[in-house]
Amino acid sequence: MIRRALKDDTPCTATWPITGKPCRHLPMPGLDVCEAHHPDGDQRVPPPSEEIRCTGTNRESGERCRRPHRPGGKVCNKHGGNGANARLGAQKRVTEAKLATLASNLVGNPVGNPLTELSKLAGRARAWMELLEDRVQTLLDEEAAASDESDGKADGKKERGIRYRGAAGEQTRAEVQLYERAMGQLGTLLTAIARLNIDERLAQITERQAEAVIAALEAGLTAAGVVDPGQRTLAKAAASRELRLVK
Repeated sequence: MIRRALKDDTPCTATWPITGKPCRHLPMPGLDVCEAHHPDGDQRVPPPSEEIRCTGTNRESGERCRRPHRPGGKVCNKHGGNGANARLGAQKRVTEAKLATLASNLVGNPVGNPLTELSKLAGRARAWMELLEDRVQTLLDEEAAASDESDGKADGKKERGIRYRGAAGEQTRAEVQLYERAMGQLGTLLTAIARLNIDERLAQITERQAEAVIAALEAGLTAAGVVDPGQRTLAKAAASRELRLVK
């Protein structure tokens, strides 16, 4: 690691080629120049590969940084990779990369009835929205409790509630944003279901399936030699009861 010269130290005698400013690093032992200006200095600490190399530049030399960037980020800690927004962005990209890897190995089963699957999806979307709704209500209750505890004092810093103060000012909590997004997604699904008349179509499919089963039962009774109308009626009634249980 190249260290910067202190007040009483003799700095490197070289200058930066782009800016022309004198170097302020400590020279290498027994030499007048630092590792960055030594002819073989760059060979001692080779830069990382382009995939993980920091995209920042040295303000003095104008050269690209030789450090690796933070996992999931684009710059190293020295060039802002340790900031709150940068850490959150890097964490998000790392998570997305892991999920993408898992998704690439998934082997799904074919969807038998897309109408039924869409109805199930709408049910899960509603359950997710209701879960977030409960969380947002809890945050609102916490905010109301914090307001009561402050007794009108304006110097208290609100950390509870649907908003908080971050580096960029007042921010809305992620739960609120997710809740709003969930409402929009559920609304889109319900609109699609309404346009497709899914309930009516599912009812028609069920009726056709029941008719097909009864027709198959009729053929089976005929092949078995059951010709008594009473016995045939009892058999069809029993089949209808079983079909209602399956629904």
